[in-house]
Amino acid sequence: MQELILYIQPQLVNEAAQDFVRVDLMEAELITLTQVIQDVKDFDKTFTDYSRTFNLPASKTNNKIFKYWYNPDVIGFDNQIMASAIIELNHLPFKEGKIKLESVVMKSNKPSMYKVTFFGNTISFKESLGEDQLSNLTWLNNFNHINTNQTVKDGLTTGLDTTVDSVAYNDAIIYPLIGHSNKYNFSLTTSDINNISRNGSNTGKRGIFKEDLKPAINAKLIFKAIEDRYNLKFKTNEFLDSTAFDNLYLWLHRNKGKMISGGTFLGGNNSFSCASGPRTGATVEYCSSFEEESVEGLNYFDLTTGVYNWGVFLNRQNLNSSPPSNVVQDETLFSITITPYTGYETVLYDIELTDIDNNFSFIKSINNQGAQTLSVYLNALHSNVSGAATSGFFLSDFPSNFWTQATEGSGIDEKIIFKIISKITAQQSFLFQAKYDIYRRRGLQETVAPPASAAINFFYNDAIFTSTSNQLQLTDGNVLITEQMPKMKIIDFINTIFKMFNLTAYTDENNEILIKTLDSYYSSGDVIDISKYVVTDKNTIDENIPYTNVNFKYEEAKTILAATFKNINNKNYGELEYATNAKLGSNYEIKIPFEHMLYERISNQATTSESFIPYQQGTFIDVDNKPTIGKPLLFYGVLRNDLPSLFPNGVNFVYNTRPTDGSLPSSSGSSFSITQYWMPSNSNTLGTATVASDFNLNFGSEINSYQLTDYGGDNNSLFQKFYQNYITRVFNKKTRLFKYKAILPLSILIKLSLDDKIVVGTREFTINKMTTKLQSGETELELLNEPT
Repeated sequence: MQELILYIQPQLVNEAAQDFVRVDLMEAELITLTQVIQDVKDFDKTFTDYSRTFNLPASKTNNKIFKYWYNPDVIGFDNQIMASAIIELNHLPFKEGKIKLESVVMKSNKPSMYKVTFFGNTISFKESLGEDQLSNLTWLNNFNHINTNQTVKDGLTTGLDTTVDSVAYNDAIIYPLIGHSNKYNFSLTTSDINNISRNGSNTGKRGIFKEDLKPAINAKLIFKAIEDRYNLKFKTNEFLDSTAFDNLYLWLHRNKGKMISGGTFLGGNNSFSCASGPRTGATVEYCSSFEEESVEGLNYFDLTTGVYNWGVFLNRQNLNSSPPSNVVQDETLFSITITPYTGYETVLYDIELTDIDNNFSFIKSINNQGAQTLSVYLNALHSNVSGAATSGFFLSDFPSNFWTQATEGSGIDEKIIFKIISKITAQQSFLFQAKYDIYRRRGLQETVAPPASAAINFFYNDAIFTSTSNQLQLTDGNVLITEQMPKMKIIDFINTIFKMFNLTAYTDENNEILIKTLDSYYSSGDVIDISKYVVTDKNTIDENIPYTNVNFKYEEAKTILAATFKNINNKNYGELEYATNAKLGSNYEIKIPFEHMLYERISNQATTSESFIPYQQGTFIDVDNKPTIGKPLLFYGVLRNDLPSLFPNGVNFVYNTRPTDGSLPSSSGSSFSITQYWMPSNSNTLGTATVASDFNLNFGSEINSYQLTDYGGDNNSLFQKFYQNYITRVFNKKTRLFKYKAILPLSILIKLSLDDKIVVGTREFTINKMTTKLQSGETELELLNEPT
C-alpha cells in the first residue's frame, strides 16, 4: 500500500493566495480515480481525470478549509468555486487538479464528514470560464478600429495588422467578401446597384459599399484573449499553431443586416415629425411657420437632416410692414432629448450641440446614460434680457467674424446664421431616438419714433420635432470587437472547436494546457508492458461501440444557398453519415453549433470567355432574400493576391452610401479597383483543379465551390483529417474493448498516461479508460486492441 497525501489550497483571504494545506484523510477509505481522454462510447466529448466522491473527516484542519459552509447564515467556504488540490503518492507528485465540496454530513448540529470529488486540471480551465460569453473577452478590444471607407477597403484587400504589447498580429482583422444583406453580380451592361464590374457606367454609384461588409477576427486571437482574461496558458507549437488553424476566422455577425457600431451621429439622415410644443402662451404653432422662416434661411428645422437653421439680423428693420417694426428681442431655447432604444439603456454616450459650418460648440454633456435632455439658450441681440436664462449664448459670446453683411428690407444689417446639429458619440453601438424642442420668443416694436415706453409685442413659437425612427445609429464609428462578437458562451466555442477537429486537452507539469488532435495525442505516448501486473486468469472482451452509424452535422442552415442545397439533395451541406454494416439500430450524432455556408463563384455576365470571375462570395440572406442571423460562422480566409492576368480591372469598391430602397445613390462617390481580396472559403487554400487544399470544413465530400470539383471524394475533409483513423479503427470488425484488472506498482502509476500504448502479453492496446484505487494500485483497465 502506498501512502496517499492530499493537499488543498484554502480559498483567497483578502485576495491573497494561501499556502497548500495537507488535509486529513479517512484512514480506511481508498480513493478511486478514473482517467479518460476520449471514450469510444461517447467520443465527441473531452474528458478529464475525476474521482468517485470520497469522504474527509471533519477534523480541525479540514474544518478550517471548509469553514462554516454548512451554515447558510455565515459567509465561509464557497463550494461554487473549486479549490486547487494536489495528490501525492508516497510523497511523489501524482496529480494536480481541483476539489469540489459536494456535501457535509452533520451529527448533533456539527459537521462530521465532508464529501468531495477530485477533478484533473483540465476541468479547472473549463470551470473558470463559467457562463461567460465571447463578448466578455475584453483583450480583443485591442483590435478596435474606425469603420471608414478606407479601413473597410484595406480590410477587404490586405487585412488589418495590429501590434499589442510589442507583438505584431498580421491580418488580425479582415473584411471577407460576405454580404450580410445583398448578393453581388458582374455585368458590363447593367446599372444594378449590386453589379461590381469596374467597366460600364455609374461606377461611382454601384459596387461593393463599406456598409455591405462586416469584419472577422482570427480565431487564434480568441484563445489569446481567453489566456489573458483567465490567467491561462496554452502551450505553443500544438494545434493552435498548426496550419489547420492558421487562417481560420470568426465572422463578427452579432445582429442581422448592417453592422451597428460605436461612433458619431450627426443630425439626421432620418425623417422627423413635428408637433406643437407644450408651453403655455405659444401664439404660433411652429410647424406651420417653416415656409415663412425659410425664405430668410433663418429659424427653421430641416425635417430630413435634423439641422436647426438658427439666426437673426442685428438692428433689423422692416419698413415694409404695417406699421413699420423693428425686432428688438429674439431669443430661443433649444433642447434635445435622447432616449435609448430597449437594451441600450446602460450605454455611455456624449451629447453635443454644435454648428456644422463654423465648428462652434454650444454645449456638451459627457458620459450620459439612459434618457437625457440637453438645452442651450440663444440670444444674439442683447447681452442678456431681463428674466432670461443666466447661461447661454449672447451677443458678446459670438466671435465678430461670425457676423456677415446682409440686405433686408430697405437697410443694411448684419446677420448671423448657425446650422445647429446634434452630435451623439459613443464608444460602443448605440440605438436611440432624438427629440428636439424649440421654443422661440420674439419682441417687435414700432420703428417710427416710438416713445420710450412703447410696448413690445411678443410672439411665441414652440414645436417638438421627433425622429420617426427610435433606432437611430452611429456612423463611421468605432468598431468595438467585443460588441460585435456572436452571441455564444466561451466554453461552447471551445467545445465546438474541439468537436470539429477531434481535439483533446490536458495540462502538463508546467500547468500549460496542451491542445492536440486525437491522432497526435496517441502518437506522442510511450509503450509500456504491464503484462506481469495484470490478473490474467479472468478478463472480459466487450463489443467496442453500440452504434450503427455516426452522423456529423452542422446546425440547420439559415442562408439561402445552403438551404437550397438541402432542398435539392435532401441533406445538409457538409454533413457526413458514417454507416457500418452493423444493424444495432442506434445512431450517434456529433453536431456542430456553427453556421455552415455554401459559398459561390460570381458568374461572369460580361464576357463569354470565362463563366465565372475569380471572386467567391458568401451571401448571408435567407430563402426570402432577407438578412438573417443564423449561428456563428467560422470560415477560412484565403487572401487572393494571385488573380489571373485576364482580369486586370478587378471589381469596383465605391465610397458611397447604399440606399435602403435598393436604388442607386443620387450622387457619385469615388470608386476603386479591387484586384486582390480576402475570399471566404471552407478550404484553407485555393487548391487546384486536381489537388485539394490541405484542410476543409466539410465533414463529407462536397464539390469545392471555387474549383468546382470533389477531387473524387479525397478532399481532406474534417472527417478524413481528424476522425477517420479513430472511427475506422473503432468500427473495425476486429476491434474489441478488452477489460483487465491489474495491480499497478507506484513506478507504473506515476509515469503512466492515457496516450501510452499498453502491452499485455503479445497484444498492444490504447487506453480507453482506467480506474485506480490510488493507495492499493488496484486498476480496472478498458483497452482497445490494435486490429491487425
